Amino acid sequence: MAEGYHNHIFRQQYRRLLIFQSLISVLLLAASAFYLQKVPAGYAFVISVAVFWLLGSHGFLIYFLRAWRTPADWATLLRFFLAIAGLLIAIFGGALLWILVMTSLASLGDWLDGWLADRYGGTSQGAILDAETDQTLIFMLAVLGASVGGLALWVLLFPAYRYGYILLLEIFAIPADDPKPKAGDNFRGRIACATIQVALLANLLPSLALPVKTLFSALALGFLTYSFADDLFYQFKARFASFLRF
Repeated sequence: MAEGYHNHIFRQQYRRLLIFQSLISVLLLAASAFYLQKVPAGYAFVISVAVFWLLGSHGFLIYFLRAWRTPADWATLLRFFLAIAGLLIAIFGGALLWILVMTSLASLGDWLDGWLADRYGGTSQGAILDAETDQTLIFMLAVLGASVGGLALWVLLFPAYRYGYILLLEIFAIPADDPKPKAGDNFRGRIACATIQVALLANLLPSLALPVKTLFSALALGFLTYSFADDLFYQFKARFASFLRF
């Protein structure tokens, strides 16, 4: 009984945190797109603001979840700081290759923390941290793609989709605090996440032509659109199941 109550309180607090994070992130992405359109060479400022926001919001999430107790959690934390290192290299005008190395290691680490969770045990808090770290990495890669990767500003839609998804569900009083909404599994969602990260990492390849980067990103965005549409259909169907029977 007490455990169920505490879990309910935790979910409520996490839900409020998601709403706040989504609102600020959408505003930050919109402001970044406007600034980069007006000052194309001002990418260092945009990336600096992103670093400040992500360190603060993700750091608070780590503290809130107390997600530093298992080997899987440590691997997830390492992924986050590797990605932050990639952003810092970009701020100081470092070689694009080193940015790609740092962010690629952060993406590949998703396999490592999953393996560690299976082998040594994971927690629900760790699963949330893993999902949020994936979203944070997508945020970083999209900002890098729009600033140093040469992509059009629509690439910022990649992280904006999830924030919009959370806010839309909240309008209809549907909780978005489950990282795996489909009855504990979402294989298609995991494939979509991996595909998007690969496409966004490709934007940092110095030798890849801009039209090819644009094509890869457009295809990945189409897949992401389908993925979120499928999740929304599932959530709305579950929420309004009683009305659909009539």
